[in-house]
Amino acid sequence: MNKSIDAVTSNHDAVADSSSDLLDEKRGTVKDTEDMKRMGKQQLFRRNFGFLSIFGFAMILMSTWQALLGVAAFGLGNGGTAGLIYLYIIVVIFFGMVNISMAEMASMAPTAGGQYHWISEFAPRSYQKGLSFLVGWLCSLGWQSGVSIGCFLAATEIQGLIVLNNDDYVYERWHGTLLTIAVVLFVAFFNTFLAQHLPLVEGLVLCLHLGGFICILVPLWVLGPRGDSHEIWTTFSDEGGWGSTGLATLVGIITPVTAFLGADAAVHMSEELKDASKTLPRVMISTSIVNGALGFVMLITFCYTLGDLEEVLSTPTGYPFIQVFYNATGSRGGATAMSCILVVSAIANGMTNMATASRQLFAFARDGGVPCHKWFASVSPRLQIPMNAILFTISFSILFSLVNIGSTVAFNQILSLGLAALLSSYFISIFCLFLRRLRGQTLLPSAFSLGKFGIPINIGSLAFLALAFTMSFFPGMSNPTVESMNWSSLAFGGTLIIGGIYYVGWARHHYVGPVEYTIMRTPPYHARIEGKFIQGIGRQAGNIFKMVQTVQIAHMPPDLVLYVGLYRDLTNAGFLRDQLLAGNAEFEYAFIDASMIVSTKHVLAATFRALNDYLNERLKSRNVHSEIVFALSPNNNIGEAFRRFGISETTKNLLVIKVATSPAVTLESVTGHLNEHIKGTQVVFDNASFDSLSDIGRIKRVYKLTLPTSGKVNGVANLAQGAGERHLDFLESQILGSIALRGAT
Repeated sequence: MNKSIDAVTSNHDAVADSSSDLLDEKRGTVKDTEDMKRMGKQQLFRRNFGFLSIFGFAMILMSTWQALLGVAAFGLGNGGTAGLIYLYIIVVIFFGMVNISMAEMASMAPTAGGQYHWISEFAPRSYQKGLSFLVGWLCSLGWQSGVSIGCFLAATEIQGLIVLNNDDYVYERWHGTLLTIAVVLFVAFFNTFLAQHLPLVEGLVLCLHLGGFICILVPLWVLGPRGDSHEIWTTFSDEGGWGSTGLATLVGIITPVTAFLGADAAVHMSEELKDASKTLPRVMISTSIVNGALGFVMLITFCYTLGDLEEVLSTPTGYPFIQVFYNATGSRGGATAMSCILVVSAIANGMTNMATASRQLFAFARDGGVPCHKWFASVSPRLQIPMNAILFTISFSILFSLVNIGSTVAFNQILSLGLAALLSSYFISIFCLFLRRLRGQTLLPSAFSLGKFGIPINIGSLAFLALAFTMSFFPGMSNPTVESMNWSSLAFGGTLIIGGIYYVGWARHHYVGPVEYTIMRTPPYHARIEGKFIQGIGRQAGNIFKMVQTVQIAHMPPDLVLYVGLYRDLTNAGFLRDQLLAGNAEFEYAFIDASMIVSTKHVLAATFRALNDYLNERLKSRNVHSEIVFALSPNNNIGEAFRRFGISETTKNLLVIKVATSPAVTLESVTGHLNEHIKGTQVVFDNASFDSLSDIGRIKRVYKLTLPTSGKVNGVANLAQGAGERHLDFLESQILGSIALRGAT
């Protein structure tokens, strides 16, 4: 790589290192702005979350120790105390690997899209769009169902407390549905009208999360019965009648998996988080560690104070933990007070679930992944939240709660459906990252990297996810009836079929995978630029020529290379333009006025977009070469694009690009043809050359840019005005954003 490219890289790294400098509440830090521009996304939300508030958000959504108590009945019936404890330890270790793998990807691409965006970045080129759409569909399903389940748990826990305190109360499913709807509306109020205060609320609930842990733990230690250690650590249960304690224990793995699910929630809030690329990995890993430790302590305590397993599993309250609290305290008031901590935690969990689900839906709609995507992707200008996505989430949760009126078992299948959807999204995204590592392909730069441990950690993650995904479809007992059968496998398959039909029939023509808007900001990751400059004698005596350079752009098929030549002091522009207008096939190049190009990244970003349109058969101009010229334009006027960026009779500085669309196009053939027909001085295709060729004034007028005359832009001092005026960071950032977002809305 040449020295000027290294210099630009060093400058970019210096800016990235200053990411702790906060620009303002909406844009976040310099690094946040850089990441959004690289991914081609507009900053639409306020970045009002910091480390502590997003840590509280993630802790509450995962709620490991509360979830363990809430869904303990399934694990106790399938595996018993011993199975539940050992499986929990295994899940914490391997799900920790999953979360670490996702933390690395979140550091590379901190966007609300999460998994479906990462797949679009890392999947093999021919699968990027389809896989990205599939995973976006699955993530939407998983998080939307998660809101329903979170609110349902809070509602039925309240119903369980009514059973405990009122002997005359008759348990009705429709009561639970009405309570679920009430909880949905309550958490919706916090996600809409109090959305700006959500970080403060999450901080307060974090105090309850930690303080409530102590308030439950101490009474159980002091007042609860003491189980026999040998029995607790060695007794396995097969209440489901599987005929094998090993299989029964594997079926029970769903309990700890459910309790440890949701570390990616913080990712979907990343566009509202300051310094997201650095903060997200810290939050995801620390959340896994702290919640894992709290969950283990609570699980051991619960198993030791469980008492009679048969009595606990058959409790009329529907929740074993309520019965355990009552047995320990001997008081309805004491058990109710302890249980209320879990009820409030479940409501807070529903609140964070709704925020996560709506942001994920918003991000997917922003890329055209759902019907009525423009409506879902709109943001309230007053509240600065995705209001329409939130309204859909509210409606979806209320409609799902109606299922409980017909069958509680059927409603519980929603948990398995959402679990399977999220686990599959984790698996596909990590597999794409693993495959890229295995092939030795370059990864995006990140503040958190697994380095040499990446492959073994990814392998452990994939093996665990494959097992957990399979077990998520098992029913709670062998020989199930129609009512007790786990129908989530049918629902999951049906969802995929519906999504597939929608994709083939409509979405594949309208869905734009995130990678098509991705601009790799740092040159080593953007493109590999090769070509030794070989001096020799051209056809004109005394004329020195140099070899045309070869460029390979990331995410493109390896055989779709570019041959690039840059020239100054051109004397035969009129001849070249005439050949182009005459449609001479020998002159099928992208002839670009080099004075309108600010840097190598400027033209390669436009080329990246043009190649994507070429591969997806969406060209708006005659061929891929004319599409490159059109892609440079900030608007959709093709004629204007050619007048501003194409070759004219007066062009003095020329950039020539040839795309190798067939095996006949080789470096040698292109070099020979250009050296024969272009009368000008060839210079190196790098930023140093564009420093002397660019007409900054014209570029600013065309892109409607205003360069400040003093002060700083993005934390970097302005360059002096005059002939040397060229503020690389400012101009590149604005131009690349213009190229990426043209026609995106």
